[in-house]
Amino acid sequence: MQSAVKQHISDAKIAIIVKKAFSCLPKTITEIDSSYSNNVYKIELETGRLVMLKVAPIEGFRVMNHEKNAMYTEISVLQKLKNYTKISVPEMFYYDAARTVLDSGYFFMEYFDGDTLSEVRSKLTRDEQAVIDEELGRYNKIVNEIKGSKFGYYSQKKRQHSSWYDAFHDMLEDILEDAKYYKVDLQMDPDVFLGLLENDRAVFDEVREPRLVDTDLWDGNVFVKDGGVQGIIDWERTIWGDPLMEYGFRTHHHNEAFYRGYGVRPFSSSEMQRIRWYDLYLCLTQLTEYFARDYDDDNFYKVMWKMYQDAIAHLHN
Repeated sequence: MQSAVKQHISDAKIAIIVKKAFSCLPKTITEIDSSYSNNVYKIELETGRLVMLKVAPIEGFRVMNHEKNAMYTEISVLQKLKNYTKISVPEMFYYDAARTVLDSGYFFMEYFDGDTLSEVRSKLTRDEQAVIDEELGRYNKIVNEIKGSKFGYYSQKKRQHSSWYDAFHDMLEDILEDAKYYKVDLQMDPDVFLGLLENDRAVFDEVREPRLVDTDLWDGNVFVKDGGVQGIIDWERTIWGDPLMEYGFRTHHHNEAFYRGYGVRPFSSSEMQRIRWYDLYLCLTQLTEYFARDYDDDNFYKVMWKMYQDAIAHLHN
Protein backbone atom coordinates (compact mmCIF):
# COMPACT_ATOMS: atom_id res chain seq x y z
CA MET A 1 0.00 0.00 0.00
CA GLN A 2 1.62 3.21 -1.18
CA SER A 3 1.37 6.47 0.76
CA ALA A 4 1.71 10.07 -0.42
CA VAL A 5 3.31 11.05 2.90
CA LYS A 6 6.56 9.24 2.16
CA GLN A 7 9.38 11.19 0.53
CA HIS A 8 12.08 10.01 -1.86
CA ILE A 9 15.61 10.06 -0.42
CA SER A 10 18.41 9.91 -2.98
CA ASP A 11 21.24 7.43 -2.65
CA ALA A 12 23.66 10.36 -2.53
CA LYS A 13 21.99 11.82 0.57
CA ILE A 14 21.77 8.41 2.20
CA ALA A 15 25.49 7.99 1.61
CA ILE A 16 26.16 11.29 3.42
CA ILE A 17 24.20 10.35 6.53
CA VAL A 18 25.63 6.81 6.55
CA LYS A 19 29.14 8.31 6.48
CA LYS A 20 28.17 10.65 9.32
CA ALA A 21 26.80 7.83 11.47
CA PHE A 22 29.23 4.98 10.77
CA SER A 23 32.36 6.57 9.21
CA CYS A 24 31.96 4.43 6.12
CA LEU A 25 29.83 4.31 2.97
CA PRO A 26 26.85 2.12 2.06
CA LYS A 27 27.47 -0.86 -0.17
CA THR A 28 23.80 -1.48 -1.03
CA ILE A 29 20.58 0.46 -0.32
CA THR A 30 17.18 -1.22 -0.47
CA GLU A 31 13.94 0.64 0.23
CA ILE A 32 11.41 -1.32 2.28
CA ASP A 33 7.79 -0.81 1.19
CA SER A 34 6.06 -2.04 4.35
CA SER A 35 6.09 1.27 6.23
CA TYR A 36 3.05 3.46 5.61
CA SER A 37 4.33 6.87 6.73
CA ASN A 38 8.11 6.71 7.19
CA ASN A 39 10.74 5.82 4.63
CA VAL A 40 12.58 2.69 5.69
CA TYR A 41 15.77 1.34 4.10
CA LYS A 42 17.83 -1.77 4.55
CA ILE A 43 21.47 -0.77 4.16
CA GLU A 44 24.54 -2.93 3.85
CA LEU A 45 27.63 -1.02 4.97
CA GLU A 46 31.07 -1.35 3.39
CA THR A 47 32.03 -3.36 6.47
CA GLY A 48 29.35 -5.96 5.65
CA ARG A 49 27.14 -4.92 8.54
CA LEU A 50 23.38 -4.60 7.90
CA VAL A 51 21.41 -1.71 9.43
CA MET A 52 17.98 -0.13 9.02
CA LEU A 53 17.41 3.56 8.29
CA LYS A 54 14.09 5.16 9.22
CA VAL A 55 13.25 8.65 7.90
CA ALA A 56 10.30 10.66 9.20
CA PRO A 57 7.87 12.54 6.90
CA ILE A 58 9.31 15.74 5.51
CA GLU A 59 9.46 18.66 7.95
CA GLY A 60 6.46 20.95 7.55
CA PHE A 61 4.21 18.23 6.14
CA ARG A 62 0.95 18.15 8.10
CA VAL A 63 0.76 15.02 10.20
CA MET A 64 -2.20 13.80 12.22
CA ASN A 65 -2.44 14.96 15.83
CA HIS A 66 -1.36 11.65 17.34
CA GLU A 67 1.69 11.54 15.03
CA LYS A 68 3.32 14.69 16.39
CA ASN A 69 6.79 13.95 17.85
CA ALA A 70 6.35 10.34 16.71
CA MET A 71 10.01 9.71 15.95
CA TYR A 72 11.10 11.05 19.33
CA THR A 73 8.46 8.79 20.92
CA GLU A 74 9.91 5.75 19.21
CA ILE A 75 13.50 6.59 20.13
CA SER A 76 12.59 7.24 23.76
CA VAL A 77 10.44 4.13 24.14
CA LEU A 78 13.10 1.89 22.61
CA GLN A 79 15.61 3.21 25.12
CA LYS A 80 13.17 2.71 27.99
CA LEU A 81 12.48 -0.88 26.95
CA LYS A 82 16.22 -1.57 26.67
CA ASN A 83 16.75 -0.14 30.16
CA TYR A 84 13.86 -1.80 31.98
CA THR A 85 12.96 -5.01 30.14
CA LYS A 86 14.48 -7.93 28.27
CA ILE A 87 12.06 -7.59 25.36
CA SER A 88 13.87 -7.85 22.03
CA VAL A 89 13.64 -4.47 20.31
CA PRO A 90 16.06 -2.92 17.80
CA GLU A 91 19.33 -1.49 19.06
CA MET A 92 19.57 2.21 18.29
CA PHE A 93 22.81 3.26 16.57
CA TYR A 94 22.36 6.90 15.59
CA TYR A 95 19.61 9.53 15.82
CA ASP A 96 19.67 12.91 14.06
CA ALA A 97 16.87 15.43 14.53
CA ALA A 98 18.91 18.46 13.40
CA ARG A 99 17.85 18.20 9.71
CA THR A 100 21.22 19.39 8.45
CA VAL A 101 21.25 16.90 5.56
CA LEU A 102 17.65 15.71 5.21
CA ASP A 103 14.46 17.72 5.57
CA SER A 104 13.32 15.50 8.44
CA GLY A 105 14.64 13.50 11.35
CA TYR A 106 16.05 10.01 10.91
CA PHE A 107 17.70 7.21 12.84
CA PHE A 108 19.67 4.03 12.22
CA MET A 109 18.80 0.87 14.08
CA GLU A 110 19.51 -2.84 14.24
CA TYR A 111 18.46 -4.99 11.30
CA PHE A 112 16.32 -8.06 12.04
CA ASP A 113 16.90 -10.81 9.47
CA GLY A 114 13.76 -12.78 10.29
CA ASP A 115 10.34 -12.49 8.65
CA THR A 116 7.42 -10.38 9.81
CA LEU A 117 4.64 -12.41 11.34
CA SER A 118 2.22 -10.95 8.78
CA GLU A 119 4.34 -12.49 6.00
CA VAL A 120 4.53 -15.99 7.44
CA ARG A 121 1.48 -16.49 9.68
CA SER A 122 -0.50 -18.29 6.98
CA LYS A 123 2.41 -20.71 6.49
CA LEU A 124 2.57 -21.70 10.16
CA THR A 125 0.58 -24.45 11.82
CA ARG A 126 -1.93 -23.51 14.53
CA ASP A 127 0.47 -24.78 17.19
CA GLU A 128 3.35 -22.75 15.75
CA GLN A 129 1.17 -19.65 15.67
CA ALA A 130 0.04 -20.25 19.24
CA VAL A 131 3.63 -20.43 20.51
CA ILE A 132 4.42 -17.04 18.98
CA ASP A 133 1.12 -15.43 20.01
CA GLU A 134 1.55 -16.59 23.59
CA GLU A 135 5.07 -15.16 23.63
CA LEU A 136 3.70 -11.85 22.34
CA GLY A 137 1.12 -11.84 25.11
CA ARG A 138 3.88 -12.23 27.72
CA TYR A 139 5.90 -9.43 26.14
CA ASN A 140 2.90 -7.11 25.92
CA LYS A 141 2.18 -7.68 29.60
CA ILE A 142 5.75 -6.70 30.47
CA VAL A 143 5.37 -3.47 28.45
CA ASN A 144 2.13 -2.64 30.24
CA GLU A 145 3.73 -3.12 33.66
CA ILE A 146 5.81 0.03 33.10
CA LYS A 147 4.09 2.87 34.97
CA GLY A 148 3.91 6.56 34.12
CA SER A 149 2.89 9.70 35.96
CA LYS A 150 0.31 11.13 33.50
CA PHE A 151 -2.08 9.82 30.86
CA GLY A 152 -1.92 10.71 27.19
CA TYR A 153 0.45 10.94 24.23
CA TYR A 154 3.91 9.76 25.19
CA SER A 155 5.87 12.77 23.95
CA GLN A 156 3.28 15.56 23.97
CA LYS A 157 3.70 16.61 27.58
CA LYS A 158 1.32 19.57 27.39
CA ARG A 159 -1.46 17.22 26.29
CA GLN A 160 -1.09 14.83 29.21
CA HIS A 161 -3.66 14.57 32.03
CA SER A 162 -4.13 13.19 35.51
CA SER A 163 -7.26 11.29 34.42
CA TRP A 164 -7.54 8.71 31.66
CA TYR A 165 -10.97 10.01 30.68
CA ASP A 166 -9.55 13.48 29.98
CA ALA A 167 -6.64 12.05 28.00
CA PHE A 168 -8.80 9.75 25.90
CA HIS A 169 -11.31 12.57 25.36
CA ASP A 170 -8.45 14.66 23.91
CA MET A 171 -7.33 11.78 21.71
CA LEU A 172 -10.84 11.23 20.41
CA GLU A 173 -11.31 14.95 19.76
CA ASP A 174 -8.00 15.01 17.92
CA ILE A 175 -8.86 12.17 15.57
CA LEU A 176 -12.28 13.70 14.88
CA GLU A 177 -10.55 17.00 14.08
CA ASP A 178 -8.20 15.17 11.71
CA ALA A 179 -11.14 13.41 10.07
CA LYS A 180 -12.82 16.76 9.48
CA TYR A 181 -9.63 18.26 8.03
CA TYR A 182 -9.21 15.38 5.58
CA LYS A 183 -12.94 15.43 4.71
CA VAL A 184 -13.69 11.92 5.96
CA ASP A 185 -17.47 11.41 5.84
CA LEU A 186 -18.12 9.62 9.13
CA GLN A 187 -21.90 9.97 8.70
CA MET A 188 -22.18 11.12 12.28
CA ASP A 189 -21.72 14.49 13.97
CA PRO A 190 -18.49 14.55 16.04
CA ASP A 191 -20.45 15.95 18.99
CA VAL A 192 -22.46 12.72 19.08
CA PHE A 193 -19.28 10.72 19.67
CA LEU A 194 -18.19 13.09 22.43
CA GLY A 195 -21.63 12.97 24.03
CA LEU A 196 -21.58 9.17 24.07
CA LEU A 197 -18.12 9.30 25.61
CA GLU A 198 -19.32 11.65 28.35
CA ASN A 199 -22.06 9.14 29.16
CA ASP A 200 -19.36 6.52 29.69
CA ARG A 201 -17.07 8.66 31.83
CA ALA A 202 -17.42 6.31 34.81
CA VAL A 203 -15.96 3.30 32.95
CA PHE A 204 -12.88 5.35 32.03
CA ASP A 205 -12.46 6.67 35.56
CA GLU A 206 -11.85 3.07 36.67
CA VAL A 207 -8.41 3.36 35.01
CA ARG A 208 -6.33 5.03 37.70
CA GLU A 209 -2.72 4.28 36.78
CA PRO A 210 -1.01 5.28 33.51
CA ARG A 211 0.68 2.32 31.85
CA LEU A 212 2.98 2.14 28.84
CA VAL A 213 0.81 1.04 25.90
CA ASP A 214 2.22 0.19 22.47
CA THR A 215 -1.22 0.32 20.71
CA ASP A 216 0.34 -1.02 17.47
CA LEU A 217 1.51 -4.55 18.25
CA TRP A 218 0.14 -6.18 15.10
CA ASP A 219 1.73 -8.93 12.99
CA GLY A 220 3.49 -6.49 10.65
CA ASN A 221 5.55 -5.11 13.55
CA VAL A 222 6.69 -8.50 14.83
CA PHE A 223 9.75 -10.27 13.43
CA VAL A 224 9.92 -14.03 13.92
CA LYS A 225 12.77 -16.49 13.50
CA ASP A 226 13.35 -20.13 14.50
CA GLY A 227 9.81 -20.50 15.79
CA GLY A 228 9.83 -17.50 18.14
CA VAL A 229 9.77 -13.72 18.33
CA GLN A 230 13.03 -12.19 17.07
CA GLY A 231 12.06 -8.60 17.77
CA ILE A 232 9.31 -5.98 17.86
CA ILE A 233 9.51 -2.72 15.91
CA ASP A 234 7.55 0.54 15.41
CA TRP A 235 6.89 2.00 18.86
CA GLU A 236 5.97 5.47 17.60
CA ARG A 237 2.29 5.19 18.59
CA THR A 238 3.06 4.43 22.22
CA ILE A 239 0.97 6.24 24.82
CA TRP A 240 0.47 6.34 28.59
CA GLY A 241 -2.95 4.84 29.05
CA ASP A 242 -5.16 1.80 29.53
CA PRO A 243 -3.56 -1.54 28.56
CA LEU A 244 -6.89 -2.57 27.01
CA MET A 245 -6.03 -0.17 24.19
CA GLU A 246 -3.41 -2.66 22.98
CA TYR A 247 -4.04 -4.12 19.53
CA GLY A 248 -4.22 -7.60 21.05
CA PHE A 249 -7.48 -6.65 22.78
CA ARG A 250 -9.35 -5.47 19.70
CA THR A 251 -12.55 -7.45 19.27
CA HIS A 252 -11.74 -8.28 15.63
CA HIS A 253 -8.45 -9.78 16.77
CA HIS A 254 -9.52 -12.18 19.54
CA ASN A 255 -6.62 -14.57 20.14
CA GLU A 256 -6.72 -17.10 22.97
CA ALA A 257 -2.99 -17.80 22.83
CA PHE A 258 -2.22 -14.09 23.24
CA TYR A 259 -4.69 -13.90 26.14
CA ARG A 260 -3.07 -16.93 27.75
CA GLY A 261 0.40 -15.42 27.51
CA TYR A 262 -0.82 -12.08 28.82
CA GLY A 263 -2.74 -13.70 31.68
CA VAL A 264 -6.14 -12.29 30.78
CA ARG A 265 -9.04 -12.91 33.13
CA PRO A 266 -12.70 -12.48 32.04
CA PHE A 267 -13.44 -8.85 31.21
CA SER A 268 -15.92 -6.87 33.29
CA SER A 269 -18.78 -5.01 31.61
CA SER A 270 -16.89 -1.73 32.13
CA GLU A 271 -13.75 -3.15 30.53
CA MET A 272 -15.76 -4.42 27.56
CA GLN A 273 -17.27 -0.97 27.08
CA ARG A 274 -13.79 0.60 27.02
CA ILE A 275 -12.63 -2.08 24.58
CA ARG A 276 -15.47 -1.08 22.24
CA TRP A 277 -14.39 2.56 22.47
CA TYR A 278 -10.84 1.58 21.59
CA ASP A 279 -12.18 -0.43 18.62
CA LEU A 280 -13.89 2.74 17.42
CA TYR A 281 -10.78 4.86 17.97
CA LEU A 282 -8.69 2.46 15.87
CA CYS A 283 -11.27 2.54 13.06
CA LEU A 284 -11.43 6.34 13.11
CA THR A 285 -7.64 6.51 13.01
CA GLN A 286 -7.23 4.13 10.11
CA LEU A 287 -10.08 5.60 8.07
CA THR A 288 -8.55 9.05 8.50
CA GLU A 289 -5.08 7.77 7.62
CA TYR A 290 -6.51 6.40 4.38
CA PHE A 291 -7.31 9.95 3.26
CA ALA A 292 -4.41 11.72 5.00
CA ARG A 293 -1.84 9.50 3.31
CA ASP A 294 -3.72 9.07 0.06
CA TYR A 295 -3.51 5.28 0.13
CA ASP A 296 -4.16 3.51 -3.16
CA ASP A 297 -5.82 0.38 -1.68
CA ASP A 298 -9.62 0.69 -1.80
CA ASN A 299 -10.05 -2.71 -0.17
CA PHE A 300 -8.40 -1.33 2.97
CA TYR A 301 -11.02 1.41 3.11
CA LYS A 302 -13.91 -1.02 2.63
CA VAL A 303 -12.69 -3.30 5.42
CA MET A 304 -12.15 -0.41 7.82
CA TRP A 305 -15.53 1.14 6.98
CA LYS A 306 -17.28 -2.13 7.85
CA MET A 307 -15.34 -2.35 11.13
CA TYR A 308 -16.21 1.28 11.87
CA GLN A 309 -19.92 0.62 11.41
CA ASP A 310 -19.72 -2.47 13.62
CA ALA A 311 -17.90 -0.48 16.33
CA ILE A 312 -20.61 2.19 16.34
CA ALA A 313 -23.36 -0.44 16.54
CA HIS A 314 -21.69 -2.13 19.53
CA LEU A 315 -21.34 1.19 21.36
CA HIS A 316 -25.01 2.01 20.85
CA ASN A 317 -25.99 -1.42 22.12
